[in-house]
Amino acid sequence: MLRNRGIAFKLVCLVLLSSGLIFGFTFLYNYRVSRHLIAKNVEKNAHDLALATINRIDRVLAAAQKVPHNLALFLESAQPEGGQMNELIRFAVERNPEIFGAAVAFEPYAYNRNIRSFAPYYFKGPYGMVFKYLAYEYFYEDWYQIPRELKQPSWSEPYFDEGGGDIVMATYSVPFYRLLQNERSLVGVVTADISLAWLQEIVASIKIAETGYGFLVSRNGTFVTHPRQELVMNETIFSVAEARNDPELRRVGRRMVSGESGFTPFDCVITGQPCWMVYAPLPSSGWSLAVLFPQKELMADINELNHTVIALVAGGLILLLLVIMLI
Repeated sequence: MLRNRGIAFKLVCLVLLSSGLIFGFTFLYNYRVSRHLIAKNVEKNAHDLALATINRIDRVLAAAQKVPHNLALFLESAQPEGGQMNELIRFAVERNPEIFGAAVAFEPYAYNRNIRSFAPYYFKGPYGMVFKYLAYEYFYEDWYQIPRELKQPSWSEPYFDEGGGDIVMATYSVPFYRLLQNERSLVGVVTADISLAWLQEIVASIKIAETGYGFLVSRNGTFVTHPRQELVMNETIFSVAEARNDPELRRVGRRMVSGESGFTPFDCVITGQPCWMVYAPLPSSGWSLAVLFPQKELMADINELNHTVIALVAGGLILLLLVIMLI
């Protein structure tokens, strides 16, 4: 009798162990496949979302670039008087909603031999168009120096335009030239300013689950937009990486400012939780957009399903045990 009970007990253990192993293997396989499928779908959706946002931003930047290009071409072929030139600038700003302001900044004494600096500037104020002459030594500003030295159009780093529009902006500058003594000489720079407020609104509209977000960095890694406002214009992605002692963030930052695209696991700066991050460059400006997808929140449904499956497996094993004991 005891011998038969011992054999029965071993059979019960064997059946339970076999069933548990089968259930466990099936569960692990299903879990890994489900995570892989979700991660694959997240990567595809991440690239699609980043591309759609980049195209939305780039359309505005590309439209803003056309204005100074057209003005520069006109100024190279004609020499309008001050009043006519001012009206051209005003017209360009009024008719282009993506532009905050525009200016024509001349080289020292290029406009008039008796005037060192001459830069008429129109911008959109809170109550309509505002006109002023840039009353500072603009020759040393990046938006003037970089296109002047490179002899090609360029976007400036974001900056606060004190003495001009008095807002946070970025400037697209196009140098223009004229034939002087049979030589093509630089006469000045035509600019178009964009306010970063609309850019911040576009990127802030990116919402992924509860804590996912997007941010934008300039060609030097400066935060142009970010949910943490204290980072905007004050920190770079590299300074944040240094403060956090985060080599992975530094590596991603180098790739972003180099104009690369990618999809990588990443620890969120705000929550510290694991995320997936997709990043890609803006063709017009060379800036880079990043979008973070929180792993825990996106995996919440599959984790809840797995908990349900575990509970069902446990209940099934207990029921199987009871049935075997009755038999």
